[in-house]
Formats: sequence, C-alpha cells, structure tokens
Amino acid sequence: MKRFLYFLGLAGMLAVSLLGFRRVFSFKYGDGIYSVTTFYEQEEDSVDLLILGSSHAYQNINPVILWKDAGIAAYDLCGSITPLWNSYYFLKEAVKTQSPRLVILEAYCLTQPYEYMDDSRIIKNVYGLKPSENKLDALKVSAPEDRWVEFGLEYIQYHNRYSALEAADFRPYQDDPAFYSSWKGFGNNFGVIPYEAPQVVNDGSTAPIYPKQQEYYEKIIAFCKEEGLPLLVVVSPYAGYTQGEMQVYNTAKQIAQAAGVPFVNFNDDYNEMGLDWSTDAADPNHFSYLGNKKFTETLGEYLLEHYTWEDHSAEREKYASWDAAYDYYDHSMRNKALSLVTDAATYLATLDFLGEEYIVILEPGATFGAWDLTKTFIQNHGIGDPPEQGGQAWILQGQTMETVTKTPYGYYWAQRFGKNELVVDDSGIYWNRKNYKKGDNGINIVVFDTRNQTVADAVCITENTIVR
Repeated sequence: MKRFLYFLGLAGMLAVSLLGFRRVFSFKYGDGIYSVTTFYEQEEDSVDLLILGSSHAYQNINPVILWKDAGIAAYDLCGSITPLWNSYYFLKEAVKTQSPRLVILEAYCLTQPYEYMDDSRIIKNVYGLKPSENKLDALKVSAPEDRWVEFGLEYIQYHNRYSALEAADFRPYQDDPAFYSSWKGFGNNFGVIPYEAPQVVNDGSTAPIYPKQQEYYEKIIAFCKEEGLPLLVVVSPYAGYTQGEMQVYNTAKQIAQAAGVPFVNFNDDYNEMGLDWSTDAADPNHFSYLGNKKFTETLGEYLLEHYTWEDHSAEREKYASWDAAYDYYDHSMRNKALSLVTDAATYLATLDFLGEEYIVILEPGATFGAWDLTKTFIQNHGIGDPPEQGGQAWILQGQTMETVTKTPYGYYWAQRFGKNELVVDDSGIYWNRKNYKKGDNGINIVVFDTRNQTVADAVCITENTIVR
C-alpha cells in the first residue's frame, strides 16, 4: 500500500508539473488560439450570433457595436487566414455549448487555393480546441498525414520556447485582464493607410473555388441545415478586392442560393455605407477602426431588418461581459481620439472631460520653456501659483488635482493596478517599468486609463507645441 501511495503521489506530482509546463509554454496567439479558448468561457447559450471566418471577420465585424446598437450578443470565433475546414470544426465545437440564432460565415477564405496552411496557421486554428474527437478530426484535415504526430503531440511545437517566454505566459488573460476578461474575439485595427477604391464591377462571371475549400463550404451549409441553424454568408468590403475574387464569390453565391442560404457580397455596394478608402482601411484586406465601425453598423441594420432577435434587457447580469467589452472599446476609441489632438490648448481643455476613470499626470521637465498654457491649467484647478522648477508633479482625476513631491521612498506618487504599477519620480512617469516621459523642455503629460489599464496618451507640451 505504501508503494502504491508513493507511485500515486509521484504520478500526481508529474501530472501537475506537466500541466504547469503546458500552461506556461503553450502558444497563446490572439489571432486564433486565444479566440477559441476564450469562447469556452462564454456563459452557456449566451451567444446569439456566431461569426466564423478569417481575419476579414475578426477585424471587420465588431461584436460590441452589434451589442450596443442592436442588442445582439455576437462572438468572432475566428483565426488567422482560417480555412473553411477549420471554420467547420469551430462551428461543430461551438454548438456543444451555444445555440446561436444565426451563424455568419465571412467568405474571404473561399479565395485561398491551399490544400494545407503554413505551420503557424495550423497551430493557430487547431490548438485552441479542447481535447476531443472534434479536435482530432480538425488536426487530421489541417495537416498532411505524415505530420499528424508532429502536430498532435503539441509539446513538440512549444517545448523549446524558453527565449520567447514573456510575463503574459505566466499570468492569466495574457497579462491583460482589462481586455481579455470580456473579449469577444475582435481585433480593432488602429492603423490607417490610404488606398484607392477598388474598381471591380460585378458582371456576374464566375470562377472555380479551390476543391478543398468548396468541400468544407458545403459541409458548413449542410451542418447548419442539419442543426436547424440559420446561416448567412457575407463578404466584407476590402481595398484589395480583385476581379478574380469577385468571380469566386459569385460561384459561392450560386452554391449558397441553391441551398436556400442568403449570400451578401458587401463589396458590390460599399459606397452606400459611406466608406472612404483614404481613412477606412488599415491594409488591403482589413478595415481601420473607422472602417469597421461603418461596416458593422451597416451589417447590424441588415441583421435587424432580416432576422428576429431576443431582447436581453432583463438579463443584464448574464450579458454583463458584452457590456464590459463595449466599455473597453469605448475607452479605446476615446483614447485614440485624444492621441490625435495636436493643438495644446484643445488638448488641455479635453483633459477636464475625461472623468474619474482617467488619471492625468503632469510633470515639468528640467527646463520649462514657455508654459503659460499648462501653468494656467494647473492654477484653474486650485493649485495656486505652481513653482517653475523641478521636484513636483500634479495628479488630476476627475476635477480634483493634487500636488505631489518626493517621498521618503524616492518617488513622488505610485499606484498599483494588479501586477503593474504607475509611478512618478524625478526621472519620469512609468507604467509597467516603461518611462513615458517625452521631453526635457516643457511639461510631460501622461493620461492613464484606469478602466483599460493602459496609457491612453503621453505628450510633452512646450509653448503651444505637442510632442509625442
């Protein structure tokens, strides 16, 4: 019995060690794996709208806008360049815990002529699934047969990640609980790159779909019919849209319509949603934060017009995570707007309207230059006549400002947020050990968003000039 207990204890220690090793070393990509593992955290039967597809879905269709504008609880269950076979197995996995009122398939990957994706995409579109027959089937169709063992034994792929480990590997929610604890799979792209509008005219011509993509396209349609799940196939607009892709979509539309499934290629009438390709694209295939808002609002109008949705107003607790996800998005948009202000007077005036969820830190550099604007701003908050010398900083939260000076611990002021700390000392303003001081001549201002737990903006104002 003692020997049995000894080996049982040894086996338990080994299992705990292996689980710990896997938790730390396993991949945690946000463009595939994490969108699946976070999906498992959604309350059972809470997802109204399941959105499948590639990055064309998770960067172009914003679930929290659908929630705010239409009351639709949506989730982007997608990965990077997700082929249709992976979307098929995502769908099969999703219905184990959710009963969506509608499934949207974003159809961009119908244009991809690949039998297998690259190794990174195989990992991103399979490894997030829980161990099951479904995951095994997904692996078998995603990788060549002679590589099933290589991908099936996942530790082979990640066991040597020592040099790549980061703090996020050791902490929950990738060390960003403000974002990931209520995440709905969407990635908001704040880059903006101007493009010419695509000049494709849909003449009704067709082109063949790559056979493996078509096979799983038809499997998704058939599965939805078997499960009684309404399906809508869409193509989101993108600047890189080509004539050849239009022809593939037309073939896909014929297949969908023959099965009684609606198919909407929004590239055919993108002008109606007010898209401006000089501001609304982040790259040839994805919207910027401005473009995805326009498209998602248009999609929401279509969904309200053509489908019936449940009213969740009496279930606020059940859907609190969608409220939290929208709150995060709203803050991120406010932060982006602040970062675009280039006039010092306008910038300082904006700080007064940020509210209690923001901490504004003002710290003078070693030399000041002309700083009448910021001096007046500080005086207007009851500080009196601030000294034009170092050794102090000012903290504004809401309408309350305080002066802080050096403490016995060497810094002026500090506040912890989870594992990270916001610190002000005579060398700068630090968040998570990174110094956000932008200049020595003038006054440094750091705006910290306590809701999103991030630096919303960091500038140095000299005279009427903003330096970022």
